[in-house]
Amino acid sequence: MSSQESGQNRPHLNIGTFGHLGHGKTTLTAALAAVAARTWGGDTPDEVEAGPSTAVTRSRYASPTRDYIHLDCPGDPALLAVAFAGEAQMDGAILAVSATEGLAPEVWPQILFARQAGITQLVVFLGLCDQADSEEILELIEQELRELLAMYGFPGDDVPIIRGSALRALDRDPDAEQQILELITFLDSYLTVPTRHSDQSFRLPVGSLAAHPDGTAFTGRIDQGALTAGSDLDIVGLSDRVITAPCTGLEVSGQAVEAAAAGDAVTLILAGVDSADVQTGQILADPGTLSASTVFMAETYLLQTGEGGRRDPLPTGYQARFLIGTAQVTGTLDLPEDQALPGDNLKMTVTLNQPLPLSEEQRLAFLDDTTPIGAGVIIQILQ
Repeated sequence: MSSQESGQNRPHLNIGTFGHLGHGKTTLTAALAAVAARTWGGDTPDEVEAGPSTAVTRSRYASPTRDYIHLDCPGDPALLAVAFAGEAQMDGAILAVSATEGLAPEVWPQILFARQAGITQLVVFLGLCDQADSEEILELIEQELRELLAMYGFPGDDVPIIRGSALRALDRDPDAEQQILELITFLDSYLTVPTRHSDQSFRLPVGSLAAHPDGTAFTGRIDQGALTAGSDLDIVGLSDRVITAPCTGLEVSGQAVEAAAAGDAVTLILAGVDSADVQTGQILADPGTLSASTVFMAETYLLQTGEGGRRDPLPTGYQARFLIGTAQVTGTLDLPEDQALPGDNLKMTVTLNQPLPLSEEQRLAFLDDTTPIGAGVIIQILQ
């Protein structure tokens, strides 16, 4: 059966929550799944564990008109940047903000990385509103949110901001449950289903992999094209060698299917591939349709110190960790001048130490160990 025949005949979106540590992302994710299950049926999520999340976790729920695959992302800006570049590939997102703490400085780079990861659709949930000091405080936080979102390229005046309490919704408070249902209504109406380019050559950035008795299991979201079980695929990038292998198994949301298409989050088995010979960040593609590059020019922005960026100037020749697609790879920066300052917008040439499939208008982020440096977009492939 195909992915459409396996219960995915309704539109589906890959969305997620992000926000500062302790602002209720995980509680909100659990509340969405719980309230949806109580209202329209489905699996009730497990009990929420306290403490900061450091990895991406997945859940599923549905409204009457859509299916959602929901990714709960880590709150640390550097971990979030890695997640956005890797596992957390989203069609839209929910920014969780605490009404008791307001906008934390750490949220600034998170919004930037979300935008650079290609997330253009955003809804805000202002949580813990039951504990807010006053209506004036809530209005001030909303105003600051809209200004910040506009600064990073989102339609700040139009982004829905829903007030509520996810924890009370989990505890079955009727008013709080209604607030979560209001959030789901905005997810259905404000977030549009993106165009799925199923008629193009197949591309799947590898988000994770694991050894399998028949070879290696690859997990990721199909960027474009379609795949039928039994087809051959190339494994491209992070090596001078291209491996070709047959796809002998294909799953969508844990169900075996015969075919999958752009937008589907899949796990597929490539027979005869040793997991030691492949890695996260490579691209699966139709045979002979993809090549890798090492040198490109990018238009970039360097985060200011107040946005979570570096304190010191960035020298030319510096080696940074680049997040491109699902890959993390070291690159050497060739700047127009001897150095650049936090807050600068500039073009730079980057030489990667490993080849990657690249494309113009592809977005990227780069870090100094665990400190975000900046983000940008590829404007020219040079080599």
